[in-house]
Amino acid sequence: MPCIPLLDLHQYHQVDRDLFTRLVINLSRSPSQSILVMAFWFWLEDNHLPSIITRLLRASNYIVNKVFDEAVICLNSLAPNQPMPTITSTNFTTTIMGNNIPLQNMHRNKSFTINRIKYFLNDVCARIFTDILDQIVRNHDEVRQFYEPIHVHGFPHPIFGNVTFLKLPLNELFLVDDLWGWSIPGSFPKLSAYSTGGFQFFRYSLLILLVDHGVRIISGYIVEIVQLRSSLALSLNGFFDG
Repeated sequence: MPCIPLLDLHQYHQVDRDLFTRLVINLSRSPSQSILVMAFWFWLEDNHLPSIITRLLRASNYIVNKVFDEAVICLNSLAPNQPMPTITSTNFTTTIMGNNIPLQNMHRNKSFTINRIKYFLNDVCARIFTDILDQIVRNHDEVRQFYEPIHVHGFPHPIFGNVTFLKLPLNELFLVDDLWGWSIPGSFPKLSAYSTGGFQFFRYSLLILLVDHGVRIISGYIVEIVQLRSSLALSLNGFFDG
């Protein structure tokens, strides 16, 4: 079963890491709130809405802060007995995405929505942001060992519970099947298709990764890239040596 190291997972999520860094460093937003908001934006993308993250990278700090605050409103509304936010309270998000936040779906089954956001907290954010968190929350003279927990103020969270953040080495391996959006359908005997939360590409035999508007060949052959998450259209036919 194919695996990828953390280093390549970081590269795959580079746009997400760039925005998270901007939130916690440039805009001085709370690390715990920033993690929650990123998980909420992943949840929106997982609901087949346009990727707000790539759009926010091109937005001004003023817009990013406004959309961030609207995400916090939505997250807090998932607490028991809290009402659904009004459409007008998410105007900046609507403008950036070109779609409304599915507020009714979000509140129809709060526990389901909370569990999905927990998934993005634990299985995405806790993997791709830990090195950034380690730099933010540690003391200047502190040296954290690999696999040592990183305490982030604000967790456990009253709605979303606890999230375990560990400092991981860059060669830490993750099964592809355990990663968000990656799947290998069984309908292709030789040519398999991955759909990666916005990226879609075909691979032959072994894994390839898309990195920074381009292609990183781990091994095997690339047949065709259909769509990049950055909205850059790229089509490569034939094959390349790994």
